[in-house]
Amino acid sequence: MPDELVSKILDVVAHSPPHVNPYDTVIEVLKKHLEPPPTPRWLSNLRILTLVLYVLMFFQAVSLLYQRYRTSPLFKLRRNNLGLVFVDIYYNTGLVYFSLRQ
Repeated sequence: MPDELVSKILDVVAHSPPHVNPYDTVIEVLKKHLEPPPTPRWLSNLRILTLVLYVLMFFQAVSLLYQRYRTSPLFKLRRNNLGLVFVDIYYNTGLVYFSLRQ
């Protein structure tokens, strides 16, 4: 423990009345010392902004997947005339957005 904390605890115990439990006073001093500092306002705003952006990205991915589902067949893997696999970029973009949300 830091020297200032030890001196503070000893000071509180030495100057406490005889009818007070010294363990309770030490616990109160340690609770005050070990509390985490309050979160800065800018960090709270950053958390809210990040949450809003993730929700926005989720809705964009869902709307993109829904629009592609309405306009194209359900079977997404198909082959072109040369026998190569045709990659549906719009559908895969929606899937990537949806997977990045998690």
